[in-house]
Amino acid sequence: MKILIISTPRSGSTNLFNGLYKSMSFYRGFCEPFNPSSESLGDNNLNYSLAYNNVLVKILVWDLVVHGYYKNYYELISRMFYKKNFNINNLKEIVYNSLVEYIKNFDKVILLTRKNKKEAIKSMSHAMATGNYHSKYNYSKNNITFPLFGENIIYHLDNILHQISKNLNFPLNYYEDIFSGNLQCIDTFVTENNLYLDNKILYQFLDTKNRYKQN
Repeated sequence: MKILIISTPRSGSTNLFNGLYKSMSFYRGFCEPFNPSSESLGDNNLNYSLAYNNVLVKILVWDLVVHGYYKNYYELISRMFYKKNFNINNLKEIVYNSLVEYIKNFDKVILLTRKNKKEAIKSMSHAMATGNYHSKYNYSKNNITFPLFGENIIYHLDNILHQISKNLNFPLNYYEDIFSGNLQCIDTFVTENNLYLDNKILYQFLDTKNRYKQN
C-alpha cells in the first residue's frame, strides 16, 4: 500500500512516522520529503518516489504549498502575500486543494492532530525560538515566536485537517490518544487504520518517555 500521514505541527507525527516505518520493514519511508531542512528520517528524501509498491510518506498540512511541490499553488500564495486585502480563508482553500490533489496518490490516509492547541502552540514557539524541533526540552515562556499569522496558525491548520476528514471521510487521530501511554489506544489505532505491523515495535516509539516537552 501507499500510506500518507498528514499532521498539524507538534502533534507527534515524527515519532509516529518512525514507529510505523520501523514496524513495517518492507516499506520505503519518507518524512517531510519536500522540506529542505528535514532530517531525512526513514529513507533518504533524495530518493523520494511514489513508484514504490509499499511506501509511507509523512507531511505537515502546509508542506505541499510552503515548499512548492505544486508550483501553481505556490505561485498563487506568493502573489497573495503582496496584496493589501490578504484573506486567510483564501490561503486555507489553496492548502486544502493541494492536499486533496496529493491524497489521490495514496491507498490509505492517516490524519493526526492535537486536541490541546495551547500545548501545540507552546511546542511550536519553543521549536521556532531554538531551532530545535526533534529533541527533548523544558518549556520556557521566554521562547515565544510565531510565523506569519501568529499562534492562530495552529488553529487554521487544524481546521483544514478537519475539513479533509469531513469531506473525504477519513477519521481523525489525536496525539492525546496515541501518546497516552495506553497500549490499548495504540492497538485501536492500528486496527482502525488496518495496518499490518509489529505492535511491540510501535509501542517503543509511542512511549510517553519519548515526548519532547518534559516539564
